[in-house]
Amino acid sequence: GFFVGDNVPKVDFVAHRLRYELIISYRMLDQMIKQKVKGENYKDFLDEKVLAVQNAYEHKNFDDFFTTSEALLKTILDIGNHDYLVNEALECSHTVMTAILEKYHTDEPKDFILDMYPFVMYLGDLVRLIAENRFNDARVLFEIIINYLKMQLPKETQEAFENIDTYRLA
Repeated sequence: GFFVGDNVPKVDFVAHRLRYELIISYRMLDQMIKQKVKGENYKDFLDEKVLAVQNAYEHKNFDDFFTTSEALLKTILDIGNHDYLVNEALECSHTVMTAILEKYHTDEPKDFILDMYPFVMYLGDLVRLIAENRFNDARVLFEIIINYLKMQLPKETQEAFENIDTYRLA
């Protein structure tokens, strides 16, 4: 009795992917709690990944920034031990970051990197909370990160994100 729309508007698709990434992040934190993960066991590895993102940011290396940010997200979510959801989150992240990048119209998007300073700062805080086994607090950081990314998207996508039915699949 359900039909999938043939032409989902891009604005709705990006908004849906951003919302889905947040939902997956929450689910993976729940997995970490359920599995009684010891965040301190991942501290050094996560710190190394954050440092790579920070270095890419400081050197304004756009390609490395994307690569290291994605690697950090994968590392964090891998702790929850659910390959399918990790891959889904990475696809969502790629869609969202690509949509954000579209507002920068230069070959060398240094403005993009500069605008990502809060994102880099929040990632460091997120890693610290996970290393301290504060998974419920990490949920708040994921929401802050997603909201920051949302604010980087066009106004129509932001509105679609706010109005999207979480249970509707786009």
